[in-house]
Amino acid sequence: MLEEFGSDQPWGRECCDEEVNRLIKIAELNCCDTIIGAGGGKAIDTGKAVSDRMRVPMISYPTTASTDAPTSSLSVMYTPGGRFKEYRFYSRAPDAVLVDTAIISEAPARYLACGIGDALSKKFEVEACYTSGHENQIVKPVGGRSPLAGLGLSDLLYEILWSWGRDAMMAARRKAVTAALEAVVEGAVLISGLAFESGGLAAAHSVYDGLTLVEAKMRPHQYHGELVHFGTCVQLVLEGRPRDLIHDVFTFGHEIGLPETFEEIGLKEIEDEDLWKVAEKTAAISETIHKMAIEVTPQKVFDAMKVADGIGKTVSRQTPRALYA
Repeated sequence: MLEEFGSDQPWGRECCDEEVNRLIKIAELNCCDTIIGAGGGKAIDTGKAVSDRMRVPMISYPTTASTDAPTSSLSVMYTPGGRFKEYRFYSRAPDAVLVDTAIISEAPARYLACGIGDALSKKFEVEACYTSGHENQIVKPVGGRSPLAGLGLSDLLYEILWSWGRDAMMAARRKAVTAALEAVVEGAVLISGLAFESGGLAAAHSVYDGLTLVEAKMRPHQYHGELVHFGTCVQLVLEGRPRDLIHDVFTFGHEIGLPETFEEIGLKEIEDEDLWKVAEKTAAISETIHKMAIEVTPQKVFDAMKVADGIGKTVSRQTPRALYA
């Protein structure tokens, strides 16, 4: 019996333990010996969680290129209300990843922008982990230092996005399959996953985790890759990156259509009290933000988010962000 992810459930389409438990019961009842996760990131992450618990093979079949979930050996777990709960690591990655770019091209262009935002962060997160000598994401529970291979993958990914990202978005808006779209889909789905698991995560994804505390207030709703991209902007400010690099990354993000201000992530009038809660969650001791070579405190995160918002506003006036339905 084919059961749709999140169908008719009070928690909606969240990758949460309630949904995992529901699907395990259905799979066991039907004697399933393979799990296929088809759809977006949360559907695939849920499939990985079910597969791991049942100890059966897992096949990823993404219908969007919005994240690198199809490749990675972890799930981002949420509460039924959609708040970030934890990263759940597995002993193996999906057994196969099947990608049809004809199907990917039919998805809303915004999803590809999300994939680019999620992938772009890996350049700076992996670089931060390698520089500081911190562990990567794949060797658990012992941990292992980020290798040159992870750094090389993140550099390759950055080159792909920088060279073909804009052209890929043009193709996605026209539902066309081009060489640029093929390259960026490979980067966002495959190389991004290999890069962060080999190299590690840092501030960008921690900012995302923090922002899930106020996600319910965002109008319109924002996707994972969009909030991660804002996290990348914050990380660049935190690290004190050169002004030219910051300007180039912010401009690229706006050309792709990614949000870089509070208003653009749906928080037009965010209160300092809420922003402080986000900063505290972002800087929690368990977060990957502490893999960077700099000391991180809630106050530093709070200030960096405000500065990133200011830079985003300046760049937005120069390079308006493409809007999506």
